[in-house]
Amino acid sequence: MNYLDEIEEHLGCTIAQVPASLEVPVNEFDGKVVYGEKRQVKTTAFKGHVELLAPSLKELMDLEKRTQINYLKMKFKV
Repeated sequence: MNYLDEIEEHLGCTIAQVPASLEVPVNEFDGKVVYGEKRQVKTTAFKGHVELLAPSLKELMDLEKRTQINYLKMKFKV
């Protein structure tokens, strides 16, 4: 219940409430406020991910192919 109060205190301003007409008010913080820590993406974090995902990708490709073939067989009663 205190989240809004804490956010307003952190920003140093009052956050406008949405009126019954559901028109969202625009203020100076729109699109500029980011909560939490931005993730730093480093290329080394993905090193070797292709090799790790290759078996799963192959299995998914095989399943997709079998699914499409089964669909066509059922549709055309082959």
